[in-house]
Amino acid sequence: MIKLKSLAIFVISLTFLILTSCAAKPPLILQLDNEQVVTPLSQVDIESSLGQTVRWGGTIIETINKKDYSQIIILAYPLDNEARPINFERDGTRRFIAKFDYFIEPNTYSKDREITIIGKLDRIEQSKVGEFDYEFPIITVEKHLLWPIRSNYDPYYNDNYYYWNPYYYPVHHNLGHHGHHYSH
Repeated sequence: MIKLKSLAIFVISLTFLILTSCAAKPPLILQLDNEQVVTPLSQVDIESSLGQTVRWGGTIIETINKKDYSQIIILAYPLDNEARPINFERDGTRRFIAKFDYFIEPNTYSKDREITIIGKLDRIEQSKVGEFDYEFPIITVEKHLLWPIRSNYDPYYNDNYYYWNPYYYPVHHNLGHHGHHYSH
């Protein structure tokens, strides 16, 4: 009876270990310390969160290089379990600016690329979106990840099947009708 109980505990523990090891986690560069809480931009109170570390992401709207620094204007989206932006509905929650202390190549960090930022929520900056006055949260970037471009590949589509029908062309049939060969 004790062996059966020990075996059951072992099997349950092993199952738990296997399942938790397969769980999606952010890439190492985007992982935060355990005490840091990640709040999506759409739910954060900017004023009371100034100075805190945040992990936000979205798609790039524009990359701007200044004399001593660069800025990326980002349309924020919620992040998945790997900290990659989820932008299926294409309705971003709001905008923020990621400030880098170095040059950012605009051709690499181009419009609609997905990016995740970790950094300090530094301040709020008044600017405009078109003619509209807008308050941009400014993040001083500590770490970031520019995600690879998603492919439109459908993993369920398979055209590698073999099918041959003798009535499909370019099969040549000798029908013996007046010595003519017909091609379909």
